[in-house]
Amino acid sequence: MKPFFIKLFKFSVFAVTAILCLYALTTALYIYKLNTIKLGDNINTLILGDSQTQTAVNDSIFTNSINYSHNSEHYLITYNVLKLVVSNNPQIRNVVLGFSFHNTSTFYDRCLFNEGNKAEGISRMLCSRYFTMLDNSNKLMLIENNLPVVLKTLRPGVLDMMESLVYNYSNYQDYRFIGRYYPGIKRILNDSVVKESILWHFYTDSTGIEMENFSDLQSEYLKKIISFCKERNIKVYLLNTPVHQDYYKQIPQEFISRYYSYIKDLEENYNVTLLDYPDCKFPDEYFGDGNHLNRLGASVFTPMVMSRIE
Repeated sequence: MKPFFIKLFKFSVFAVTAILCLYALTTALYIYKLNTIKLGDNINTLILGDSQTQTAVNDSIFTNSINYSHNSEHYLITYNVLKLVVSNNPQIRNVVLGFSFHNTSTFYDRCLFNEGNKAEGISRMLCSRYFTMLDNSNKLMLIENNLPVVLKTLRPGVLDMMESLVYNYSNYQDYRFIGRYYPGIKRILNDSVVKESILWHFYTDSTGIEMENFSDLQSEYLKKIISFCKERNIKVYLLNTPVHQDYYKQIPQEFISRYYSYIKDLEENYNVTLLDYPDCKFPDEYFGDGNHLNRLGASVFTPMVMSRIE
């Protein structure tokens, strides 16, 4: 039996080594390919953020811009997307970054690290979508804080990398980790939908008793985004998108106060510009739900944003 176990051990070591080498080679080719992708020379404004900017800013109206916002995106991820795109496209002069009240919440951290009952589905989606393109330090952070989910999403991540190489993706939006403007058509605006969003963003559970905290990690990576842009003479505009009045009235006042206090610090020390529209009184037909504009709303709002960009 002993020779059998020795052979089994040697085979296991060989198999694991081969798999790791294949993963490393695939990742290296994948990153190399990503670093060859270029935007048109006319694109000088990059729009980033989560689903609120994804639905609010139509880049087919906003000249010389591209909207790469993606739903549920943590600033740690946005930072990696920004570095990738700007490093290959030095013509970028402006970044419009979604920064609304809910972006300060630890809700984003719990989704990234699979903390809490409502986080697992989003956490698996985020790891599957983004893990392969993160820098090594952020990959290590996810492994240390969310290993079970990382392991579950390795296989689809590898398949995504291989597919991108086989089909020779040549556009950022071919890749799952890059978002795009979403022209919302449906309108689902009622008390229960609005309340669900409020509980999701600002409270730890469905009781609406215990509030989320202010996210230090979101703050850290927001400042990294701003500093990265400053080093490259890129102007940063923080965009607080319109929300329906029924949603706005239910945002905890503590979040609103902390938000504007934080903004004051950013404006004084980081030279950013806030485009502030949360209580913009758009009619109901401009909203897809309590905190997202629909296609009609975006067609009106996009020119408002565009007019503010120098």
